[in-house]
Amino acid sequence: MRDKKDGSGQEPMDWLAQWAIDIDQSFFLKPDATVIDAHRIVVDWVYKRRGRYKRSSLNRFYNGADPRLIAQALAHQDIVVTQEVKVPRDAKKVKVPNVCEGLGVRCVNSFKVLDKEGAQFILAPTYPVDPPTDRIN
Repeated sequence: MRDKKDGSGQEPMDWLAQWAIDIDQSFFLKPDATVIDAHRIVVDWVYKRRGRYKRSSLNRFYNGADPRLIAQALAHQDIVVTQEVKVPRDAKKVKVPNVCEGLGVRCVNSFKVLDKEGAQFILAPTYPVDPPTDRIN
């Protein structure tokens, strides 16, 4: 969900963008020459289809992390993991799965990755380690 504009005409920074600024930058992969070349390919692919998309969607795509993410995967035969879903060809928004498909990049849903990796989420009780004695019968 996106934050509403604050009247300045700019989208306010969301929590993920702020996290990306605050975290140690060594966390992120540095783009090598193949990623930079792939970035041009990604941007060019979307640009050639610009007539389909709303200008706001193009701007959001170009100014976000999606082109870099897709470029990284394209350059190094990686897999893009996203919660976005592919949209019909006549959709007005640029979506990661559509761009990936157009460029031959494998793209999967986050839940498929969790399932494949056998992730388990176990809810712990909300009471302290030693439950209160008045609850025990």
